[in-house]
Amino acid sequence: MMTSQIGMILLPYSKCLTANASTTFSTVYASTDAAADAAWASLYEGLLYLNIPTSVAKFLPNATSPHPRAPELSLVGIDVFHQLHCLDKVRKSLYPNIYNETAEEGWMLHMGHCLDSIRQSLMCSADVSTIFFQWYPEKGYTLPDAQVTHTCRNWEKVKGWAKEHELKVTFDPREKAEKAPIGGKETR
Repeated sequence: MMTSQIGMILLPYSKCLTANASTTFSTVYASTDAAADAAWASLYEGLLYLNIPTSVAKFLPNATSPHPRAPELSLVGIDVFHQLHCLDKVRKSLYPNIYNETAEEGWMLHMGHCLDSIRQSLMCSADVSTIFFQWYPEKGYTLPDAQVTHTCRNWEKVKGWAKEHELKVTFDPREKAEKAPIGGKETR
């Protein structure tokens, strides 16, 4: 079994069959109703800002700020939650009559950032799962099959780790920490 390290925990990989939205398959994530909004929110809300002990943060590859109100904790995030937030923003921007995303100040800059973040993540992880093609006689086309077998991290374990590291002390991003950032090459 392969593993990947997040902070100081090991996460197992497993095989899982996923289905992509297509003309014959629908998912709550492709909708614009309250159920879709709740499903998207459940993926990342409350998990964009996390904390780890400062004693652990010193081993991170990049320096991170200590919590302004709890210097024994350092602020971190796991990129998957940031990417899901970005993908949700992109989803909402596709439906300007339902979501007023474009009214946000700096919306275009945020969308550019989100698209590039998602692009970088896709290229970094470079999922090489095989997509199969089938002949669909009712359509008269050979099309990709929506079911793909992936090797995935255990999502519940990733989310569980993040929930264990949710901010317990109020955080205001406009508040500066007294201590210098922790981690990165200069602190090892």
